[in-house]
Amino acid sequence: MENAPGLVAWNTDKRYLAELAGRGVPVIPTRFLNDPGEVDGEDLRELAVASAALAAVPGDPLYARVDLVRLEDGSPAVIEVELAEPAFFCGLSPGSADRFAAAVFGRLLRA
Repeated sequence: MENAPGLVAWNTDKRYLAELAGRGVPVIPTRFLNDPGEVDGEDLRELAVASAALAAVPGDPLYARVDLVRLEDGSPAVIEVELAEPAFFCGLSPGSADRFAAAVFGRLLRA
């Protein structure tokens, strides 16, 4: 919540992974497409899997991100479908939502 806007923007564009890799951090091999003309047959298989995942989501999300990985046979598989960013997982710890809200409120009072 208190991360600088520039840092949040950097992190929400998954191209930051290429930056990490460039600094020697091991990351999952990742391809980024900058132009729809770069799409090939492999990309179409990924698009089909991602589209199937979105079609299986109940409702019509305003925002969605489908993350894929390659299985041992090379076929794409869904690793996660993000419908909200970020997830704070407050439901996993009783009272955590209240503690989080109090912490944010307290920080805002000090600002």
